[in-house]
Amino acid sequence: MKIALLACASLFMSGFLNLVQAQSESNEVATDSSTYDLGRLTLKKRNVQAVTIKAADLEKMPFTDLKSAINIYTYGVYSAHQSYVYVIDGILNADVNAYSIYDIDEITMVQNAAAVLNGVDATKTLILVKTKHGGSEARGVTIAGQSEFIRLTQRSPYTFNNSSAKYPKSNDMYHQYYVSAYGNSDMIKAGISAEILHNTLPYGYYVLPASTNTPAAPISSNRFKFNGYLDVKLGDANLLTVNAGYVPQRDRSNNADELAALAGSSAKYVNSFYNSQNLFYTDVKLATIIAEGFTNKISAGFERLRDHGESLAASYNANGTLQGAGSRRDSTSSVNSFVATEDITYRAQLENFSLQPNVNFTFRQVNNPHSAQFASASNGAFRNFLDNNYTTKQKLGILTPSIAFSYLDWLIVQGGFQTYFNSTAKPTVQDHDQTQPLPFASVSIDLLTPLQLDTDQMRLNIYGSYARNFNYSNDKYGSLIDQLYIHPGNNARFDSQPDPYQVYTQIQGGAVFSVLENKLSFSYNYSLKRFSTTQVVLIRLPGFTDMFQNTEARVELHRVGIDFALPTDGDFSWRTSLNGTYVLMRDNYKVRNYLPEYLRLTYPGKPFITGGFVNHLNFKNAYLDFGMIYALNQALLAHTAYSRTWVVTGKVNIFNLQNIDLGYKLQVKAVKSLEVYANARNLIQSDQFKYIENRRYIGAGFKVGL
Repeated sequence: MKIALLACASLFMSGFLNLVQAQSESNEVATDSSTYDLGRLTLKKRNVQAVTIKAADLEKMPFTDLKSAINIYTYGVYSAHQSYVYVIDGILNADVNAYSIYDIDEITMVQNAAAVLNGVDATKTLILVKTKHGGSEARGVTIAGQSEFIRLTQRSPYTFNNSSAKYPKSNDMYHQYYVSAYGNSDMIKAGISAEILHNTLPYGYYVLPASTNTPAAPISSNRFKFNGYLDVKLGDANLLTVNAGYVPQRDRSNNADELAALAGSSAKYVNSFYNSQNLFYTDVKLATIIAEGFTNKISAGFERLRDHGESLAASYNANGTLQGAGSRRDSTSSVNSFVATEDITYRAQLENFSLQPNVNFTFRQVNNPHSAQFASASNGAFRNFLDNNYTTKQKLGILTPSIAFSYLDWLIVQGGFQTYFNSTAKPTVQDHDQTQPLPFASVSIDLLTPLQLDTDQMRLNIYGSYARNFNYSNDKYGSLIDQLYIHPGNNARFDSQPDPYQVYTQIQGGAVFSVLENKLSFSYNYSLKRFSTTQVVLIRLPGFTDMFQNTEARVELHRVGIDFALPTDGDFSWRTSLNGTYVLMRDNYKVRNYLPEYLRLTYPGKPFITGGFVNHLNFKNAYLDFGMIYALNQALLAHTAYSRTWVVTGKVNIFNLQNIDLGYKLQVKAVKSLEVYANARNLIQSDQFKYIENRRYIGAGFKVGL
C-alpha cells in the first residue's frame, strides 16, 4: 500500500509541476493522432500495421460482448476462442463492455509484436478503443433503440458428444435502448449516457449434473450502463479528462424455481440460476505540453467488479423429497484494480531526420478476494460441503523506455525495452529473473516514396516487429461475463501458469499495398506466438481429482485482407472487406485431448482457414449492410463422458450470415437526423456447428439525433 501511495504522489506531483511550468503561449493541447497509445507504450501509427473498425458499422448488430461483433474483422472463428485485452483511450483498466457501442468512435486491432508488452500475453489480441468525446455542434442528444425476436437453441455442454441429440428451441426477445447528451464550449466538453440491454444466453455452465442430457434453461440477462466524461482545458497547454461509469448486471434462469419433469421419469427436477455483477470504474488523465517538443501524460484509473452467483440443480420425487444426484453452488468474487501511468515524450526534428524518445512508467495493483461453496446431494440431503477461499494479489512497477527514429517519413525504426520491479510473485523455476529487460523493436518502410512515385495514388509499406514477454506481466482487471456459470473466480489465478517468468519471443511482419488513392488495398500479416499454457481437466467420477496438464504451445497466423471502396462522387457508394487467416497450431504435449479448446481448432492434416466478408452499400438515403463469417476444416470437438476433456470427432466447414441490416435516413425538420432499419443476426447459420453462436435475431431499430 505504501508503494501505491508513493507512486500516486509522485505522478500527481509531476502533474502539478507540469501545470506550473506549462507555457500558455505554446501550441494548443490536442490528442496526438499520429500515435497509438497502448497503455504502457506509444507507437507511431506509420510504424504499425493495424485493422481499424468504425463503431458506427456495428451499431445495428445485437450483441452483449464486443468480441462477438468484431470477430468478422479480425481472425474469424479463431478470434471467437481467444480473449481480447482492450486499451480504452490509453487506459488499461476498464472493461469495454461497460460502454455502449454508441459511446465508441473506432476500434483498432494492433498487428505488432510489442502488443505483448501492454497487458497481453501471446494467447490474446490487443484492441485499442477510442471513445466519443463531444460532438460536431455545441450540444446534442442521441436516442437509439432496437428490439429483436430471438430464436434460441438450448444446449447442454454434456451432450456435445451426441451428434444425434435434438436440441429444443425457444423464443425470447433482445432489447437495447440508449440515450446520451453532450455539450461543448471553448474550454469544456461533457457528456453522459445510459443504456438498457436485455439479452438471453443459451445456457449456464455447471448448472446441470453430468447424469442428465436435459439442456439447461436459457439465462435472462439484464445489463444497465451509465457512463460520463468531462474534458477541461486548463489554459492552452493542459487538458484534463475524467471518465466514470457504473454497470449493474443481473442474470437469472428463465425457469428458476420451477419443477420440470425429466424425460421418461416421474421425478421432478429443479434448475435455478442467479448471478449479479456490479462494475464501477473511473479514470483521470492530464495531458500537458511542458515546452516545445515535450509532452507529458499522467493518468490513474480504478475499477471494481463484484460478482456473486448461485445455482441449484436437484431431483425430487413426487413427495418433494430430494433424491438422486444434485448440486448447490455459491460463489463471490471481487476484482479491485488500480493503475497509474506517467508517459513523457520528446519530439525533435533535425533536417530530414526526426527523433522521438519516450519513457513510460506504469504501476499496477490488483486484489482479487474469492470465496466459493459447493454441496452435493446424497441420501436425501445436501452433504459434502466444500469451501474454497483465497485472495490473489498482483503488484507491478513497469518501466518502458523507447526511441523512434524516422527519415523523411519513409523509414521508421522504433525500439526499447521493458523491465519490472516491485512484483509480489516469485519465480516458480530458479534462474528466471523477473527484472531482466525485455527488448522490443519495430520497423516500417515506405518503398515508393524514395522512388519519387505519387504516393497519393499508390502506396507500398512493409512492417516487421519483435518482442519478448512473460505471462506474469499480463494486466488483471474484471470483465463482465455474458456466458454465465458459477465459476472459481472472475479472473484466472495469477500464479496458474507453469512458470510465469518463462520468457517467450513474439514476431510479426507484413505488408500493405494500396492503389486508386488508397481505395483498393491488399494486406498480409504474419504472426508467430509462443507461450506456456495450463489445461484443467475436470474428472467428475468419485475418487478422482482435478488434473492440470502443462504444455508449450506455438501458434502461427497468416492473415490476408482485401479492402475496397468504390470510387464515386454520385449517389451510390460501396465499401467491402474480405479477410482470411490460415492458422497453424503446434504444441509439445503428446495427448492433445488435454489441450485448451482454442489450441485444437485445426483438424489433423487439413489447413484451417477462417475469416470474414463485410459489405456496406449506400444509395442516396438508403443503405444495406451485411457480413459473413466462415471457417474451413475446423475440428469438431466433443466432451468425453463425465469430464471436460475434449476429443476430435470430425471436421466442418462453416459459412454464417453474421449480420444484415436494411435502413433509410429520413429528412425531418424537427430533428438533426433520423434513421430506421430492419436487421437480423445469424439469419443463415450452419446448425452442425455448435461453438460460435446459436441465437438467431430478427428485428428493427432506430436512431435519432436532436
